[in-house]
Amino acid sequence: MLSDCDLVVANLEGAILDENYDTHANPGVHNTPETVPFLRDLHVTALNLCNNHIMDYQGGLANTCRILDTEAIPYFGAGSNLSEAAKPLLAKTHGEDVAVFSFGWNVIGCVPARTSREGVNPLQRAHALRTIRDFRSSHPDKPLVLLMHWDF
Repeated sequence: MLSDCDLVVANLEGAILDENYDTHANPGVHNTPETVPFLRDLHVTALNLCNNHIMDYQGGLANTCRILDTEAIPYFGAGSNLSEAAKPLLAKTHGEDVAVFSFGWNVIGCVPARTSREGVNPLQRAHALRTIRDFRSSHPDKPLVLLMHWDF
């Protein structure tokens, strides 16, 4: 179905948690490690982590990133700090380089990353415009895709 696509991006709405997490004590949104083979079956080539549930469990983002790194699945939109969270996905589609940025709105529960705090790339006007402007200054011809996790 999607195997003929060279770029398939999916939103991972919730961290990937293993059996070390007590998901009954905190009934947040999460995924199990069995999600990874399913994503591969769908031919997902990258995951957007910028959403309001990726931080539902303490340590869940770091656990998710570790699993995705081990599985060699690219991800973007969240990270261990603001610098990591703001990095775009750099990919090729139809033989052309493209950059995909993702921003999450704190009003709906997205936890914004800070200089020394994990979280999502914040959907704050000044930050988003600066991030895009800075990228454009060094990559003026690269197509951009912007993903907003908000309530509109």
